Amino acid sequence: MRLAVCRGKPKPGATLFKQRFQHEPPSRLRLFLTSEIQETVFLKNRPEFLLRLRRAFDHRDLQLEYEIKEEQQSAAERLYTSSDKFQYLLQKHPALGDFKRRFGLETDF
Repeated sequence: MRLAVCRGKPKPGATLFKQRFQHEPPSRLRLFLTSEIQETVFLKNRPEFLLRLRRAFDHRDLQLEYEIKEEQQSAAERLYTSSDKFQYLLQKHPALGDFKRRFGLETDF
């Protein structure tokens, strides 16, 4: 379903359709936004989003709500130095350490 594309070019609100959502019976969708910027874009484009969703699902009573939930940063997103990145990858893929030893590779961080 191509809800946020117009003439092959993404619209400003295209990222909203990639956000998590929750269906709340009987006819409510709750969209989880991650920032106030997304909230501004959502509120500006809400009538168009709602109209397109109602047409796509053939459901005239569909209601669209939102909630702002800031995402927790994962450890991978907080890796700044090369040595931190290597240690993270080493934990995730232990074979990387074997590869480093077998070929005599050095990490000069």
